Amino acid sequence: MKPARAARPSVRGGDPFGGGGDPFNDDLYGFDEGPVFNLDFPGGTIYELVELVKKSSEEPLNIVVPNGFDSLAMPRLELHGVDFEEVAEIVHYSTKGPRGGAVMFEPVGNSWIFVHEMRPEEPRDVAIFPAGALLAERSMEDLLALVENAFAISGASAPPKLHFHAETQILMGSLTRGEKAMLSELFAVLGQADERVSGEERQRLESDAKMREQAAMEDQVRQLQAEMAALRSRLLEVQSRGLEPKKPVR
Repeated sequence: MKPARAARPSVRGGDPFGGGGDPFNDDLYGFDEGPVFNLDFPGGTIYELVELVKKSSEEPLNIVVPNGFDSLAMPRLELHGVDFEEVAEIVHYSTKGPRGGAVMFEPVGNSWIFVHEMRPEEPRDVAIFPAGALLAERSMEDLLALVENAFAISGASAPPKLHFHAETQILMGSLTRGEKAMLSELFAVLGQADERVSGEERQRLESDAKMREQAAMEDQVRQLQAEMAALRSRLLEVQSRGLEPKKPVR
């Protein structure tokens, strides 16, 4: 049984990646509705998605995907009563390419070709960070691990490459404005945390010194008390024998 065409949404949004218009406008490209099919795609590469689309469609489709997109992951798709134009539109709105660029299937004649619109790279400048104070509380390996974790949490594909100059204790790197801002904030937070820990450590050391001093004084008092008790005991013993203690010879 041929799948029935699913109802399309009443409103089709513009290009969420900055294109401004609808890249799948039938009137603009003159496309007729293509073959309708059901699609149950578990997720995978763009090549696997295209192969499943061709198998699911009862009519042949001309779809071209250039080489070099092996690592581009497609989401799971479970669609009923759709044509390839709708699949292409869903892929466009649900998938981003490297560095956030848009991906789409563009119609060319009676075929579709997969394209990736690369976003221009942000300009980079050399950034320098003093690292001596930061390395007083941690190793360079630990500091770089914190940087890597911060960028991973932010969703960045990879942290920027930093170079450490041991003699001057500085970190340098070619960074975008966003990367520089993130590292500046991270290092500032670490510096504040280190100051707080240093202050708490100083208070702890001072408290420990006072406790040791007090304990030493208490030991001296106990020692004097023990000596006084021994003298009193000796005096009582002498008095009980009716003897006067000998006076020291001058």
